[in-house]
Amino acid sequence: MDWNGRKAAVAKVEWPFKARMSGFPVWFTWVSVQIIFIIGFRNRLSVIATLMWTYFTYTRGALLITGTQALPGWNEEFRSR
Repeated sequence: MDWNGRKAAVAKVEWPFKARMSGFPVWFTWVSVQIIFIIGFRNRLSVIATLMWTYFTYTRGALLITGTQALPGWNEEFRSR
């Protein structure tokens, strides 16, 4: 049994049809949805490359989000409310 999550994904779908699914297709769907919500093309490529590397080499990589918490376009006056 592969316990590291590669084929251990499980999904219970209620809409538009009732189904229970598991395995690689569910895992791949989860990864795809996560990639869609990453902002920026370069960031997506970086995460995809990291996920592929860890998937094929069986290593445990660290996926860290780093950087400033300041949002562009927000001035100090707006943030203090």
